[in-house]
Amino acid sequence: MRISGTNIPFNMPSRRFAGQTRQNRKLLISDPQGLLSTDRTDDLKGARKFENLGQRDDPRVVAFEAAIDFYNLIGPDRVEARARQLARDLKQKLAVIPNLRLKTNLQPELSAGLVKFQLTKRDTKETYDRIWSRHRIALAITPSGDAEGLRISPHIYNSSEDVERASNAVREIASA
Repeated sequence: MRISGTNIPFNMPSRRFAGQTRQNRKLLISDPQGLLSTDRTDDLKGARKFENLGQRDDPRVVAFEAAIDFYNLIGPDRVEARARQLARDLKQKLAVIPNLRLKTNLQPELSAGLVKFQLTKRDTKETYDRIWSRHRIALAITPSGDAEGLRISPHIYNSSEDVERASNAVREIASA
């Protein structure tokens, strides 16, 4: 990523100060030549003492720019439509599983591209662990309270087969 009209790579100022205490940040700002000095990290412990300056992850910066270009090529409306379609399909498949309470509204205008559910006869943490250990499907968990449950967030990079696989995994665990 380049600053418009220059040949200088863009670097976010916050990266320069990662891991630094407020006192060290002031020293770095007032004495930029001291960035490589190790005598200013006495108050930092463990691996943090080596995070004085660090190496910028240039490939990630380039990949991020390419990802934005790809997103713009597809178009935000199409990305949203695909995420909503996959979520709708998943909600329909999960809604028929016994002992499953769907916590995401089935009406498209009242939900987005995510699906939240809870197996009423199973511990939420146990369900989360089983889905990961048996099927390697990553979910988000809210372990307790009114919002307790598991969340699956299908997106543009998921396929209909991924939705089918996720619903089958939940069905298997719900029936065990």
